[in-house]
Amino acid sequence: MTTLEIKHRVLTTVDSTPIQLPYYWSYGKHAKSYCVLTTEFTVIDIRANHVYLQIDSTQYDDAEDASYRMDREMKVENFERIDEAVFLHHFSIATRQLYDLANPK
Repeated sequence: MTTLEIKHRVLTTVDSTPIQLPYYWSYGKHAKSYCVLTTEFTVIDIRANHVYLQIDSTQYDDAEDASYRMDREMKVENFERIDEAVFLHHFSIATRQLYDLANPK
């Protein structure tokens, strides 16, 4: 298992939180996002509400860039760690919805 240390910054590093990768979390108030940071420093972000569905992926070059992203995410309203099963459930729903949109009956 890979460990990534998240550096929490103000103007200088004030604290750090070690996390094990892959790391799963959710955030958001009106549109919920479900995310994973993989061991290859890729973030997959699924955003959905009753109006839209969006799946993004971002590849980071190194642990420093991924750590900066996680620092920002941890400050977002309603941030919470989730289980892998929760992320995979929402990923499955999202890909099914996209498939149905692309292949109407």
